[in-house]
Order: sequence, then C-alpha cells, then structure tokens
Amino acid sequence: ADRDWKVEATEFEFTVTLPRASNGELFALKGAIDVVARNQRGELWIWDHKSGSRNPAEKNLDIDDQFALYSWALTQLGQQVTGCIHSWANTKRNKGAQTIESRFARTLIARTAHEMQDAAQEAAEWAAEAWAEREHVRRNTNPDHCRYMCDFTDPCMAARRGTKTEAEFMLAAGYTRDYDRIREPYQLIWAGE
Repeated sequence: ADRDWKVEATEFEFTVTLPRASNGELFALKGAIDVVARNQRGELWIWDHKSGSRNPAEKNLDIDDQFALYSWALTQLGQQVTGCIHSWANTKRNKGAQTIESRFARTLIARTAHEMQDAAQEAAEWAAEAWAEREHVRRNTNPDHCRYMCDFTDPCMAARRGTKTEAEFMLAAGYTRDYDRIREPYQLIWAGE
C-alpha cells in the first residue's frame, strides 16, 4: 500500500564480521532485516516491524542498538543507509473505535556513522566477554527470551552441546574456514557457508 516505496528485499539475511575486539578476536554479526526499501528519492531505508500493546517511547528506540547495527551491517555490504523506520502495530484488543494513529505508528530513526561504528565495536566487545565467560556461566534458558532477545543463543547452545573450542563452535554454528583471508599465523577468520 506504500506506493512511495520500492521494496529491495524482505527478510534480508546478512552476516558481516564485527570490528576486532580489544582482545584481538573476531566475531560475526548475523541478522535478518524485515524490509529494505528505497523512497522516491532513491534513499535506502531499513524497516523493522514490531507489534505489541504499547508503542515504545522514542527514547527507548534511540538507545536500541538494533537499528545502529543493521545500518552498520548494510554499510559493510556497500550500501548507503539513510535511516530506519520502526513500524509498530498495536495488538491490544479493541475496546471501541480507535484511530489509525492509535493502531499503527512509524518512527524514523537515523544513526550517524560514529554511532554505527560504536555500536559495532561494543557488540564485538560484548561477544568477546561472553565468549571468555562461556565455561563459567550458568545457563538459565527461557525459550521466549533466548529465541528473540539474546544475542548469544548460538554460543550458549554450542556450549550446552559440549563445544569447547572456538573452531568447534564456529563449525557447529554453520561456518567454514576461509583460508584465503588468513593474514596472520593462528588467526581464525570465518566466512558463512
């Protein structure tokens, strides 16, 4: 119904390498963007569809790194991203007539190059910390949380299966070694299958 937009992709899956963590390790960022679309001026926008009984406050969207990381990932893939659109649909049961504005909302979100880079570096540091603690962490899995909200579900489940080394985990997660990209002795660089 949005005639002003040209959809480039839906459920766009990506895998990019995060910046090197301060301990020297490299980690991949995987995700799926709901919609990638261009407006009439040809600008590329990321759309993220959400539903719930309450539309998040704009401040909550400002601190959500998902938008910065999605934007950063697409820039790593050679795209220039103008911004993101948080597209919300109210799931609260009707108690009478509601306006279209109370049922649906779109919030425009923009991230600077500095914000995107910081979010990517912080994600790398979080991954390095989680990886270092993998054998000392007591898991308390919750399907609702782990499936949708946790960035470390794959390493957590690999540890549960008994995977002990980085190489074993990466292979269990579906990655293969890309020997053409190895530049230093013992450096592990992984590329998605």
